[in-house]
Amino acid sequence: MKHSNQMTVSSIDKRRWIVLVLQMLVGSVTAYVYNLTIYIGPMNEKLGWDPSVVILVWTVMMVVGLPGSLIGGKLNAKYGSKFALKVGGIAFGAAVILSAFSTSAIMFVITDSIACLCMYVVYVSQLANVGALFPDKSAFATGLFIGATSLGTALLAPFIEWLTRTMDLMHGIALQGIIYGAIVFICGFLIVEAPEGYVPANMEKKLDEEEKSKYIDRPDYTVVQILRKPSFWLLIIGVVVGTAFCNGLSANLSLVAQNAVGVGTTAGALFFSAWQISCGVGGIVVGFMSDKWFGPVKSFMLLCIVCAAAALILVAVGVDKYALFLIIIIILGLGAGAILTLIPDTSMQVFGERNFGFTYGILVFAGAGAALIGTQVTTRCTSVMTFTYGAILCLAGAVTFFLITMLLKKESRKEEAVRVGAEK
Repeated sequence: MKHSNQMTVSSIDKRRWIVLVLQMLVGSVTAYVYNLTIYIGPMNEKLGWDPSVVILVWTVMMVVGLPGSLIGGKLNAKYGSKFALKVGGIAFGAAVILSAFSTSAIMFVITDSIACLCMYVVYVSQLANVGALFPDKSAFATGLFIGATSLGTALLAPFIEWLTRTMDLMHGIALQGIIYGAIVFICGFLIVEAPEGYVPANMEKKLDEEEKSKYIDRPDYTVVQILRKPSFWLLIIGVVVGTAFCNGLSANLSLVAQNAVGVGTTAGALFFSAWQISCGVGGIVVGFMSDKWFGPVKSFMLLCIVCAAAALILVAVGVDKYALFLIIIIILGLGAGAILTLIPDTSMQVFGERNFGFTYGILVFAGAGAALIGTQVTTRCTSVMTFTYGAILCLAGAVTFFLITMLLKKESRKEEAVRVGAEK
């Protein structure tokens, strides 16, 4: 990142964990958009708005993920993370406030879609800075940041529900726009940007010159170079097939639990709560393992194998076994949370920071395709076939990520040969 405030390495080392906490706060408050379903009932009762129209915000949120990521990545690359955070904070708060003046469900969908786009602008610019500040713990730090978003969704829900009961519905939305926008904007002044080639002092002492260059001279390809890489297109396929099952369960777990174990809606909600908790933990645990031993691509491959094995065990023993079903759901939930961490970390580690918004945006869009496949499997198939097809998808993902590791090695050798030839 070229927009550093020229702080010394030791100063950044001391402040980067504080900065991560601030970025986690940003992720938590912008998670407001994930709680929009809380408004569906009150808007129908108090305003007479059709729930099927209001819920369209979720569909549009998936669509604006790509342009929002591209804008956030471009702002971050050209002006820096601090600038992107300030602009994104103002725009996000303004969009939420504007939605409070909606006179129809369609207008609410449009204005809140702008808020969703601004959320991605903020999200991607901060993800890039998290990775740059923690070259030694990139997946772990990313897991903490993403986990804070999930935590924010859970913590904001009762606050939003309380606002809908204690004050005018639209006044409560406007108040949140002011609060959340101000928090993001202020954090834009407080965070620190990682300078280009930043390596923490404690890490620098442990590495020899060759190992150090792995972090300082990490790949940072142009968009054209990325599009010419076969590994990029294979990664898109890997994300689609490898994450489809967990994405499908995320959307329909309560229904899957009711059909498989025969529980009611209340118990189904408890299964979903267990899923959400394990998702939050999964990104942090797998992120740590990725940094320590495997790297993001191999971690993705191993994750797919574990999820496939878990699904097959459930099919073999019986999907109607309550305790086993809960254990398998927790394992798969860990996998779903890990996916959210590994996608951005893979994007940054393999293709670089400069065009992170582009690569991450494409992979998010691929994840939307995976969700479409996964939801069709979890809603249209019997319980046994849901987990059988899920295992097949995960195994296909494991094979794809294995091929990616082989292809990346081949591309690396080719690039090294070109570099050596140019030096001669």
